[in-house]
Amino acid sequence: MSKVLYICQHYSNAKGSAGVRPYIMSQKLVAKGHEVTLLCGSYGGSETGLLEQKFVKGCRIGNIEGVKIIEFEIPYSNKISFVLRMIQFFKFSFKATWYALTSKYDKIFCTSTPLTSAIPGILAKLFRQKEFILEIRDLWPELPVEMGVISNKLIIFMLSTLEKISYSCADKLIGLAPGICQGIDMKTNNKKIFLVPNGSDKKIFFSKENNFKLPNNIKDDDFLAVYAGTLGLANYLDPLISVGNILKQKNVKNIKILIIGDGREKKRLANQCKVLELDNVIFLDPVNKIRLGKIFRRANAGLQILADIKAFHYGTSPNKFFDYLAVGLPVIVNYEGWVADLINEYKCGISVSPNKPEYLAEALIRLSKDKNLDDMSQNSTYLSKLKFNWDQLSDDWVNIVIN
Repeated sequence: MSKVLYICQHYSNAKGSAGVRPYIMSQKLVAKGHEVTLLCGSYGGSETGLLEQKFVKGCRIGNIEGVKIIEFEIPYSNKISFVLRMIQFFKFSFKATWYALTSKYDKIFCTSTPLTSAIPGILAKLFRQKEFILEIRDLWPELPVEMGVISNKLIIFMLSTLEKISYSCADKLIGLAPGICQGIDMKTNNKKIFLVPNGSDKKIFFSKENNFKLPNNIKDDDFLAVYAGTLGLANYLDPLISVGNILKQKNVKNIKILIIGDGREKKRLANQCKVLELDNVIFLDPVNKIRLGKIFRRANAGLQILADIKAFHYGTSPNKFFDYLAVGLPVIVNYEGWVADLINEYKCGISVSPNKPEYLAEALIRLSKDKNLDDMSQNSTYLSKLKFNWDQLSDDWVNIVIN
């Protein structure tokens, strides 16, 4: 048995609306007989299992489903400014580092984002000779630099230096997408690099939920396309507003777009809909995974939307895509890369050119009339079982971390 210290600033179980990868992985460690202490912050929309407890001296602690969770009182959401985000990142890193340098454990596992979550692992490796495993969920600083979020040369230099030190200190490195593993490989020598993407969890999405109803303006016979995720700059959901307007101009009334989530762009996007008087684009606040499963089971297609940024093409492992597959939804993707490649190869949806909302609108119209939609749905389910089964992926992940 190993004692694993799991560093994850953004953590949630299945009762929250955030991604559940750390929850699934920590649970698999426990199921395999290992002892897990998980450090996290207070992430907007998450559910740590400790919400009924009060913070005492900046943290709250509890044993939840066999995992000792220590939640620091460091609030974070996608609505806050970049500067405040950086402050919260370093606050969490400082507190996690103190615990990493003073507590008893065998291995330290750190997962980004943010990359500052790697700092406790670096210092535990250097000063305590602990085995350090690092998981990279987004390439920093490449991704925010390409997005234009970071332009200050000093900050870019500091983050690039942290990236190199993180990779060089880690005993093992795990990437969530092919492009992430390639990006790591370009910056480190003789390292063990492993690909473990996100997965599809049918258990969560097929749980019973009887007390949740869709908005009244979604009719039973409407073709429903759903987007579930963050409403931020990286996601760039403006094309969905354009699609709604195109459908309105074409007098297509049986297609509805449901946008579920929160973020800095939500208010602006909703205002655009009001100005255009669109009743076919509907916004819904974040819901937990169980309720999300009910919505997905009603939906006819999943929307995988991102800004047209090269780093996204092969360098992201989007939770929502695997969630769509879990329920057997055909997927429409509007950017190139490995997700589009999978959709085309397994014929489980449609890929359209980026920055072409008219193509996206035509894809929705085509799917709404497609008599072979069940074939796409079956292919989606097949792909989830073949390549993205959480049980198998989490087994692989545990073998990497422990052995």
